[in-house]
Formats: sequence, structure tokens, C-alpha cells
Amino acid sequence: VDRGLINSDQKSVMSGLLTRMDRAACHRLLQRVLDIRAVAAGNLNLQSQIESLLIEWARVARGGS
Repeated sequence: VDRGLINSDQKSVMSGLLTRMDRAACHRLLQRVLDIRAVAAGNLNLQSQIESLLIEWARVARGGS
């Protein structure tokens, strides 16, 4: 867990997240981040997309899939 972790004092927090997060949901979330990033320069309401992404992150971080 601590490989590349900048704030090593947060190791226990990160470990807790990893145990309850669904890997498939994390992958979908990462894909959304990449998709939003790819079209951010286009005709897109970026704030709305980021808000949607944060809502999904909160759900995934709680252990939802």
C-alpha cells in the first residue's frame, strides 16, 4: 500500500479504503476520469461532470459497486 504513497501517515486510511472498495467499480471510475479528461476541452459542462464523478467516488469509497 505504501509504495508511492506521499503521506505515509495516511497508510491506515488508505488500507481501509482498499479493503472495502470494489475493484471493478474503481476501474469504471478511473475510466470515467480518463473520459472526462479527454473531452474536457470540448463542449462539456466540466463542473457537472466533476460533481458526478465525486458522487460516484463517494459511493465507491463507501464500498458500493
